Amino acid sequence: MNIRTYADAERFLLDRINYERVPATRQDLRLERMVRLLKRLGDPHRHAPIVHLAGTKGKGSTAALLSHLLVGGGHRVGLYTSPHLTRLEERLRVDHVPCTEPDFIRLVAETMPAVVEMDQAGDAPTFFELSTALALQHFRESKVEFMVLETGLGGRLDSTNVCDPVVSVITSISLDHTRQLGDTLPKIAAEKCGIIKRRRPVVSGVLQPELAEIVEDFARRQQTNVARLDRDFHLSDVQLASAPEPATLLTYRSPRRTLADLSLGMLGRHQARNAALALATLEQLEQTGHCRFDETVARRALRTAQWPARIELLRKRPEFIVDVAHNVASAQALVDTLRECFPPAPGDEVDSTPGRRTLVLAISRDKDMPGIMSVLLPAFDRVVLTKFVNNPRAFDPAEMRRTATELTRQRDLPLELLVEPEPLAAWRLASQSAGPNDLVCIAGSFFLAAELRDVVLDEQPQ
Repeated sequence: MNIRTYADAERFLLDRINYERVPATRQDLRLERMVRLLKRLGDPHRHAPIVHLAGTKGKGSTAALLSHLLVGGGHRVGLYTSPHLTRLEERLRVDHVPCTEPDFIRLVAETMPAVVEMDQAGDAPTFFELSTALALQHFRESKVEFMVLETGLGGRLDSTNVCDPVVSVITSISLDHTRQLGDTLPKIAAEKCGIIKRRRPVVSGVLQPELAEIVEDFARRQQTNVARLDRDFHLSDVQLASAPEPATLLTYRSPRRTLADLSLGMLGRHQARNAALALATLEQLEQTGHCRFDETVARRALRTAQWPARIELLRKRPEFIVDVAHNVASAQALVDTLRECFPPAPGDEVDSTPGRRTLVLAISRDKDMPGIMSVLLPAFDRVVLTKFVNNPRAFDPAEMRRTATELTRQRDLPLELLVEPEPLAAWRLASQSAGPNDLVCIAGSFFLAAELRDVVLDEQPQ
């Protein structure tokens, strides 16, 4: 096929094997094909220093925060994250700006001959391998000074793990993707630690003693050192404020500096932790001579940092929030942040009705649906169960309702349960009756956030 339009480019990618839509097995994950693809493209990953991030949660936000810190310091930075919210080129950002549509079309067209040759040899690249290669080519052409790469799945066998990073970051380890990574935390930790490279420093947010020791052991074998949260750098004085505006405040301490009263543009105690990891990574880059650490610049970069659909307040009165929480830990972070930054409104002189909280919820079939629900449901007065339509992995809302009904019975929750399989209709059901003191939250899946975020933004306030 010829690549002339955005639709052509999009179709060429989406026709590939896509393990974001069809869950992979461990046997499906390997690096040799990615190495061959990049070699055909001139090894674009060898043209700038790379920071490589893995982790069960927090890696995307930490990558974004590090990118803000580096860009704030005057550097040109390529940021690769996944999945995207609305458009494929969002995965390929330079200085926070997604790849333009014309550049995206051109990149796909230029890459296609190499991919077709591999297809004909029975060595067909997957969707994620190709999107990673496109990002690396875009960064090379854009002459970035740093590449910040987030793993898609695991670490050891992830397509991004062809790089030789100047710093590796492991944000956290918990149970997720057990089919591909293993059914125990130590097995998952070993997969994440696959990004640790010989004599390249490591930043770790892993706090569980057994798992932290696995990270240390991998680092020792690679003859490198680990800067570990709560040992080598510290986060303290974390506060979430609701007034005059929702805010996250924190203090960062290391042997080199103390940054007190930092204000973070992203909400949540978990984001304060991600900010500490990003600052520790910046310090490692400073120590290895790759950049300067300017405290004034760092404060400004953190204060203005944004990352879509991470407890993102889209509108006020009523408050409309979208979040990509899709596992138990991220669901708990969402609940905690809503409690502290958005306490229920008691009513006011305009509307004396106490605020009601509504959740629009969809969950992927490979996630812990009962666990996620057990955290989220008690925090809301009404839940609209739905499913996303652009990915086949969604739980059926009727199945979710059975689980939700049992949870409400067991815990005696005064919860109104509604089912609306079509996500746009679910949003309308949740939002149209919302009063000025109410809060409506979209959560449970990256895919649901992707389908509804622009809808909320495009609607005109009543």
